[in-house]
Amino acid sequence: MSEENTVRARFLDDGTLVQELEDGSTRPIEPQTDWSHFDALTDEDVEYNALMDPDNEPFLTDEDREKIKTLVDPKVIRKRLKLTQVEFAERFAIPLGTLRDWERRARFPDSVARAYLRVISEDPETVCKALNRSYERMPALTT
Repeated sequence: MSEENTVRARFLDDGTLVQELEDGSTRPIEPQTDWSHFDALTDEDVEYNALMDPDNEPFLTDEDREKIKTLVDPKVIRKRLKLTQVEFAERFAIPLGTLRDWERRARFPDSVARAYLRVISEDPETVCKALNRSYERMPALTT
């Protein structure tokens, strides 16, 4: 799906469906009987959009908050190593989206990932050597 054929819409408090225009204004969208030309969002799209919304803080239980206190913080490790998210992810073979989720606390590393982060924190040079990667500062990947 490209930006040029994406329609941004939302419901107003009164239930009216409106299109959000580029200038920030809105216009009503007339009800249609055939919505087949609109792509429905998958559950994954909905979850991704919710997580990417800066106004939508993830819901944390007390148990989650206690777990957070005991976790190795990948952001602290990354900053101590003076790496960008892209560099850290590439250097230590961690999917960039996963790293971002961990840093935002949208998701938590499982026990294996926590152990891996602890090893990275203690001896990043050995991890790079084991992964056959240079520990020297790598340039950020271009996309």
